Amino acid sequence: MMNNTLDNHEIPAKPQPPLKWIYGINLAILFLYITFVHPDPYLAGKAFCIVVHVAFNLLAGIVLLFIKSRRYLASTFFMSALLVLLIGFGACLAREQSTL
Repeated sequence: MMNNTLDNHEIPAKPQPPLKWIYGINLAILFLYITFVHPDPYLAGKAFCIVVHVAFNLLAGIVLLFIKSRRYLASTFFMSALLVLLIGFGACLAREQSTL
């Protein structure tokens, strides 16, 4: 009798891919408060929203690192935090420059 690895009936578990809908929801929220928060000379309103949004994504990513069954989601939240930070502040500054 051959001891072949193909005879094994176990299917290897697929690694969980990053969920793109998390990126989409974060970018939709970013779009909403970039467009609806009125421009102010000190950028305080939009900057505060961006900081809170990035902090929430980082906190969610850190918490998910400690939940073994949901660990694959952590990297998605960390990347969302980076995207919100880069796109948000870029869009915030560009919009404020165009209104001055």
